Amino acid sequence: MGNSFSLDASRKIYIASQNVFYTPSKHPSRTLSEHIISYVLKGGWELEVGSETIIAKSDCVFLQPANIFHKGTKICPPETHTMFVHFSVENGDECGKPNFSKDSENFACINTLVDCKNNPNVKKLLLRIIEEYAKGNKYKASSYLNVLLCELAETSLYDTSKHGLGGNIKKLIATTDNKFFKNIEIASELGVSVRNAETTFKYLFGKTIHQYQLEQKIERAKFYLEYYPEMKIIDVSLGLGFYDEFHFSKQFKKLTGISPSEYRKSVLKEKLEKAQKTRLI
Repeated sequence: MGNSFSLDASRKIYIASQNVFYTPSKHPSRTLSEHIISYVLKGGWELEVGSETIIAKSDCVFLQPANIFHKGTKICPPETHTMFVHFSVENGDECGKPNFSKDSENFACINTLVDCKNNPNVKKLLLRIIEEYAKGNKYKASSYLNVLLCELAETSLYDTSKHGLGGNIKKLIATTDNKFFKNIEIASELGVSVRNAETTFKYLFGKTIHQYQLEQKIERAKFYLEYYPEMKIIDVSLGLGFYDEFHFSKQFKKLTGISPSEYRKSVLKEKLEKAQKTRLI
């Protein structure tokens, strides 16, 4: 199950602490009005969150989203040790059935169960949140919470679920500026079938891999055209993996309505006008 958390707001932390269950017991059964992130330091928990069964072992994070019923299904081992933080629900949060078509840096998309053994930052951040909360530094703790959400979202990209595959496709595209991938190349790189890659991506984000890749390339091109005025358009196009300048210009105009050279002139003109207004003031 995936969960989408807004990163725009400063969240209120209700409690951040640690607990140890010396006597084996089941996880509490309840529905809460706030979100909970729990990190298993030792032992483990088995519970149901909504319709999903969660088996959280050491170095796993599990989420109990607000307004979704969760209950313990098995008794935990003795001395199960957990860190946790309860925090506020904000506008834009979607849990259980999140809208993963939200293609924005303003949202952290996190699986209900995240294996964090290869990401020590998650553990460090939770410890820091607990420490700052104990000191009464609420704003500082809240800031660390947003960073934690980002770390968990990034860690969630490496799982094998649909959300993980979609995230890995995005990550591959984002980290390979100079190549325009064919779908078969992406599927081969990630060890999945072409059909799985194509249908999963379209299901999650509401667009094809090719369409998303093209949009990202054009956004990068806008950056180069605006901030590197000395860079030739052919160099921009080849650096972003297009066949040639003609193909790049055609796709750029299709998405923006103007050619790359016209775009560069328009942003330079806008900068000059702003500079002139500033001098007049």
